[in-house]
Amino acid sequence: MRVDVINERCSLMYVNEVIFEITPKIRKTIIQVISEECPEIPRIRIASILDREIKRTTTPVVRRNFLATINYSLR
Repeated sequence: MRVDVINERCSLMYVNEVIFEITPKIRKTIIQVISEECPEIPRIRIASILDREIKRTTTPVVRRNFLATINYSLR
């Protein structure tokens, strides 16, 4: 997974670099972008890893760091 490409595509949709709250719309967008960039990874796996990271995140997080954590988990 290329975090730079995914971060760039997410930044086109969301101006803020810091994610304060991950809404269902943001969650859906991140899953869609990752699945388009990495079609070999099942969407259900992406969703479960994303949900696990959302539960872990209690404070505002920088989008790039959040995506890097997801990338590490998907390996």
